[in-house]
Amino acid sequence: MNIEVANSKNITSAECINCQLCVLACPKEGCRESNQATKALKPYLALTLVISIFIGDILISKSVGIYNTIPEPITVSAVLTADEIRGYMPLIQVSNGLKIDIKELYKRLAFLKMYQKKQSLKK
Repeated sequence: MNIEVANSKNITSAECINCQLCVLACPKEGCRESNQATKALKPYLALTLVISIFIGDILISKSVGIYNTIPEPITVSAVLTADEIRGYMPLIQVSNGLKIDIKELYKRLAFLKMYQKKQSLKK
């Protein structure tokens, strides 16, 4: 961040993003800690705490059912509009969702026969 840290006892610059790189690189004894709210916090402990909170939030959200990374597959009974088609969807799901035959989908979209039914649109 181009902050002069060599001659400073405390860093209070607004440019400091608290990345801890200067603390980790400093050869001076006792410098390898960051004071947050008058308590010393080791950089590795802070990093472990942040990662634990991040992963913990994801695991709790998944277990409660709030966080879902993979959408539900399109079933034969579902009806899609053109706006709901996504690049991750296989051609067979698009065909089922639009209620048209896969051969008709190939014809309308001018796809070559080399594309497989299970291949997604973005490939």
